[in-house]
Amino acid sequence: MPTGKADVIHSFQKGGNVFAIVSDGINDSPALAAGDVGMAIGAGTDIAIEAADFVLMRNNLEDVITAVHLSRKTFVAFVGIMSLPWLTMWLPYLLLLEFSFLG
Repeated sequence: MPTGKADVIHSFQKGGNVFAIVSDGINDSPALAAGDVGMAIGAGTDIAIEAADFVLMRNNLEDVITAVHLSRKTFVAFVGIMSLPWLTMWLPYLLLLEFSFLG
């Protein structure tokens, strides 16, 4: 059945879906590697921990929700930081362009 799980994940991905999987077992390591995001439970097997993208340190599935919230906040902060140099570099030109249209 482990190969079946990876095949199911690939069928979801072909449909354009992003797939995350959480597991702790040795049989799920191909599925953990096949998913877009693989999360291993900290008390799981070493193979599952190696195949996962990141490891949940506690044996609490509510940590999945915490990890998703943290990754969203990190992404927003990263985009904000990366847009600051662009804005600083182009702001004088944008202001000149705006003033030239205003007359």
